[in-house]
Amino acid sequence: MVVVTKGAEIRGRVLVGDGPPAGQWNWCIYMYYERWVIRMSEGGDGNSEGTFRATGLSSGTYAVHARAIGTQMALTEPIVVDAGATISDVVLQLNPTATISGRVLDQAGKGVPAAWTEATLPESELRDVDHDRLFDEDANSAWTRTDVQGRYTLQVLPGRYKLNAFVAVGVAGSQTVRASHERVHWQDVVLSAPAP
Repeated sequence: MVVVTKGAEIRGRVLVGDGPPAGQWNWCIYMYYERWVIRMSEGGDGNSEGTFRATGLSSGTYAVHARAIGTQMALTEPIVVDAGATISDVVLQLNPTATISGRVLDQAGKGVPAAWTEATLPESELRDVDHDRLFDEDANSAWTRTDVQGRYTLQVLPGRYKLNAFVAVGVAGSQTVRASHERVHWQDVVLSAPAP
C-alpha cells in the first residue's frame, strides 16, 4: 500500500502494449469505505499521452480505474491516502480484447431473438482471478442476449472459449471458438431443439 496526505496527488500512465491507447479512453478514481466503493472522486477522458492525474485527495483508500475501446478495463490495487506525497508511478496495463460475433439459429436455420449467449473459458484454461478486486469478477466470461435477428457480439480476452446459447429448458446449443484480438471471430450456434 502507498501512504499519502490530504491534498495528495496520484499520477500515472495507461498502456496498451508498450504505448498509450490509440483511441478514446477514460479513467476515474474511486474512494473505498472498508471494502465498498462509496463514490467516484475524479476522472475524465484520457489524453493522447496516456497519462492521468488526480489532485486534492483527502484521507482515504482509493483505486484508479481505466478503460479504452477494444480493451479489458484495469484497476489498481488499493492506494491509501493519509500523509502528504505525490505518487507518480501508477501504471495501468490494458489488455486488448477479442470479439466473437455470430447468430443463434433454430434447427431450420432461422435467427432466434432474445437468446442468452455466453462465452466461458474451459476449466483447463481458466486464468487466475482475484475475485475480491472491483470490476474483475467476470474476467473469464462474457454474456449477452441476441437481437431480433438472432445476432450477438461478445468482447472477451483472447483465448479458447465454450460458447453457449440458451432459450428455455432443453433448448440450448454450444460451440468452441478460439478468439484473438487480430480479427472478429464469427461463430453460429444451432439450438438442440426447436425454440418455443
